[in-house]
Amino acid sequence: MKTILKALTIIILFLIPTVNFAQVNDLGIIADNVSSNVILEGINVYPNPTIGNITIQFNSEVADNYIVNVIDITGKLVFSDKIAATEGINLYEINLSKEVKGIYLLILENSAVKEQKRFIVQ
Repeated sequence: MKTILKALTIIILFLIPTVNFAQVNDLGIIADNVSSNVILEGINVYPNPTIGNITIQFNSEVADNYIVNVIDITGKLVFSDKIAATEGINLYEINLSKEVKGIYLLILENSAVKEQKRFIVQ
């Protein structure tokens, strides 16, 4: 039963739009007016779809440490690393050429913000 619930949770994560978790208040409601002190401005993952290598591009307002995780459709963590980001635009490459074809979820987070992007490995 836990496996089914975990799989359904992951599928739902892939079906809902990407939400910047910094916009969600304590009641789980997405705030319409997010404060201007955003630490992480949107992430881009390319190429999407990919045959193996992806590049993550993100703009960090401050130098900070981030954790990058890649999760497959079953909820299995297939990649995890720590990134020491600099202020400004940051690029980070991941080799996923040994992973099976499918839909994956990239999660980039630090102590203040968490963002996610879906991508496809062909």
